[in-house]
Amino acid sequence: MIWRYQSPDDPAARSLVSALGVSLPLARLLVARGYGDEESARRFLFPHPDQLRNPYLLKDMDRAVERMGKALAENERVYVFGDYDVDGLTSIAQIVALLEAAGVSYRVGQPHRLREGYGLNRAGVERALEFGAGLLLTLDCGTEAAAEIEYAQSRGLDVIVIDHHRPTGPLPKAFAVLNPSREDCDYPFKGLAAAGVVFKFLHGGKDQWRVKLDWEKLYQLAALGTVADVTPLVDENRVLAAVGLHFLARRPHPGLRALLDAAGVEPGPMTAYNLAFQIAPRLNAAGRMGEVELARRLLTSSDGVELAGLAARLDRLNRERRAEQAAIFREAETMIEADRPRHLGLGIVVAGQGWNKGIVGIVASKIQEKYYRPTVVIGLEGEAGSGSARSIPGFNLFAAISRCREHLLSFGGHRAAAGLRIEAPRIDEFRRAFQAAASEDLGGKEPVPELEVDAVLEPEEIGLELFEELARLEPCGAGNPRPVFTTTIEKLISPPRVIGKTKSHLKFNLPASPEEWDCLGWGMADRAEELDAGPLDLAFQLKADNFRGRRRVQLILKDFHSGLSRPPGGARQ
Repeated sequence: MIWRYQSPDDPAARSLVSALGVSLPLARLLVARGYGDEESARRFLFPHPDQLRNPYLLKDMDRAVERMGKALAENERVYVFGDYDVDGLTSIAQIVALLEAAGVSYRVGQPHRLREGYGLNRAGVERALEFGAGLLLTLDCGTEAAAEIEYAQSRGLDVIVIDHHRPTGPLPKAFAVLNPSREDCDYPFKGLAAAGVVFKFLHGGKDQWRVKLDWEKLYQLAALGTVADVTPLVDENRVLAAVGLHFLARRPHPGLRALLDAAGVEPGPMTAYNLAFQIAPRLNAAGRMGEVELARRLLTSSDGVELAGLAARLDRLNRERRAEQAAIFREAETMIEADRPRHLGLGIVVAGQGWNKGIVGIVASKIQEKYYRPTVVIGLEGEAGSGSARSIPGFNLFAAISRCREHLLSFGGHRAAAGLRIEAPRIDEFRRAFQAAASEDLGGKEPVPELEVDAVLEPEEIGLELFEELARLEPCGAGNPRPVFTTTIEKLISPPRVIGKTKSHLKFNLPASPEEWDCLGWGMADRAEELDAGPLDLAFQLKADNFRGRRRVQLILKDFHSGLSRPPGGARQ
C-alpha cells in the first residue's frame, strides 16, 4: 500500500488557529480539505440551515411547485413511484408526509428489485392510471425513463421527475424535471442525493402550499438518504446531514428510533456512522430480499407497536442478507482461487447460478476490496444473468464496460459502480473483453492500493483532547472522510496478539503518556509476523472507548510499516 501525504499550507493553518481557536492539527486538516480561509472554515465547522441555497435556483422548481400546488388545492389523486434503496425510500417518506398533511388521496409504488429491476416501468404507469391519478412523481428515478414518461403524458398523466442521476441522453418530456445533474441546470451544488432534492422541493413549496410539516423529521429523512447514497458530505449535504443528526439525537423519527433500538443503539449523540452502518443496511435489506414495502411502512407509520415489529423483521432480514452475502462471497472466492489465471486478470468477472441479484453488488465490493481490481459479479437464473460492478479509485468502470457492450443485453452506471444484464453463454467472452479493457486502462500493471494520509502527528499530540476536537469534522463520510494520521513509535510494549472469535484481528499496546495505547488492526492477523520490536510507522484513525470506567483513546490501524516491512527510507516519503 502506498501512503500519499497531504502538503498542508502551514501559514494558512496557523492563521486559522488564531482566528477560530482550533488546534494546529485540526487547522491543517481544514486547510488540506479546502477550507483555508476563515469564512469557509467557519461555515464548515458550524453547518446551519441558513447555508441552504434558494430552491428556485433548481431548473423547473417553479413549474414543479405550481403543479403540486394545483394537485393539493384540487384534491387530485397523486401516484408516487420511488426507488427501492434508502435514497428512494426516504424520498418517498418525505413526499408522503406532505400528502398526508394535505389530506389528498395518494398511492405509492416501487419496482420489485428482483423481478423488475431499477426505475420507472410501464407497469408502474399503468398502476397510476388505474388509480385515477392526475399527477405522477418519480423519486430517485425517472431521468432515464423517457418512453414511460412520454406514454404517461400522452394519457393525460402529468409527471414530475425528482432525481439526481446524471442523464445519459435527452431528458424525458415530463411536466418538470428537478435534477441538479441535468446539463441545463445551473444549480451550484451538483452533489445532492434524491432525498436532498425532494427536501429542496418541499422547502420551495412551503410558502405556496401552506401545509404544516414536521421539518425535524424531514431533516432526518434527508440526512439518511444523503449518507446512505454515499454522496459527498460537503456543502448542502453536510448541512442536511448535520442538522438531521442533531434532530435524530434530540427527537428521533419514530421509525429510525425503532431501527436503532433493534440494532441495540442507546439514545444519545448520533454520527453518520449510525445512519450508514446501523440504519441504512436494515432498510436496504428489505429491497435486496424482495420485501421493500416493510421498509416503506417503517418510514411512514407512527404506530409504535407496528414500528417495533417492522424493525424486528428488518433486523432479521438484514441478518439473512448478511448470511447469504457471506455464502455468495465464499463461492466467488473459491471460484477465483481455483482458477486464478482465468479469473484473476486486471479485471475480475465471476458468475454463479442462483446468486441473489439484490446482493451481488455488495459481494462485488467485497471482492474488489480483497483483490483490489475492478470487479463484476453476476447472478444467474438459468440462461439470464444480472450483474453489479464495482471499481477501484482512478478507474472509469463505466467507460471500460461501455467498450464491452457488444457482449451485453444492457448496462448502466458511472465511474465507480455499474449494473448490467447478460446472457449466460456470453459471460466468458465478456470476461475476456473486460479484462482486456482493464489491462489497457491500467497500463498492464497490477494496481496498488493507496492510502491518503491527512497529517503526521508526534506521539505527544495524540490523545483524547485531539479525538474530541476532531468530532467537529462530523458528519464524516464520502467527500469528508475520517482523518488518517501517521506517527512513528520506537518500540512495542509487548508482542502482538491475535484476537476475535475468528482469530482474524491484530492487537498490540504502545507506550504513551500518561498511559499506554491500544492499537487494533481489524482483519490484519495475517500480518502479525511483519511486526518486530520497532521502530514502527503507523497509519491510523482515532477512536475512543471506555475501559474499566475510564475513557481512553484507541488507534485503529489502516496500515503499518515496521523494520521488517518498511520501504527504503521509511514510511515518510
